[in-house]
Amino acid sequence: MLKPTLSASSSVSVPTEGSESSGDGEWQPHLLLLHNRCQLEDFTPNAVKTMQDLYRKAFQKSTLQLNSGMYMYSDTNRNGLHVDQVCKGYNIDNCGPPINLFLLPEIYSDFDNKDIYRGHPSFEQLAKRLRWLVLGANRHQITNVPNLSEKGWFQFCNKAWETIRKCTFFIEYERLLP
Repeated sequence: MLKPTLSASSSVSVPTEGSESSGDGEWQPHLLLLHNRCQLEDFTPNAVKTMQDLYRKAFQKSTLQLNSGMYMYSDTNRNGLHVDQVCKGYNIDNCGPPINLFLLPEIYSDFDNKDIYRGHPSFEQLAKRLRWLVLGANRHQITNVPNLSEKGWFQFCNKAWETIRKCTFFIEYERLLP
């Protein structure tokens, strides 16, 4: 993919330690792993630990933000939140350091019956917490230019298009088109 260097992108500020950017100065998206229709055994601390370990290994070389605070339980060492946990048995000792993993149970026909023990909070409570976590995630600008207006965006696009048009690869590609 052609990635032209522009003067607007050369004014990128150097990321500070602990910032959530990759080495090339671009922001990486948050990754939230959502398991739906989970059964009772999926909510056990051992199952949560196994799932987290599996995803941690699968995404160990990825630059996606897998630890951005959308946890099912609090990691007071990392994000300092003291919010209600999904399950009282979930903690760092039982489940390991948390990642952005969330479990939603299956909706049963008698979901409004409070007399039946499900082993986890209701779907509505979990969905409300999930919504709270997603809406509370940090947002990052798409570009490194602060206060970018439509006019500035148009000029930025024109400059990018001119750079692409002058590229030898694009000239050769255009020559091969009918």
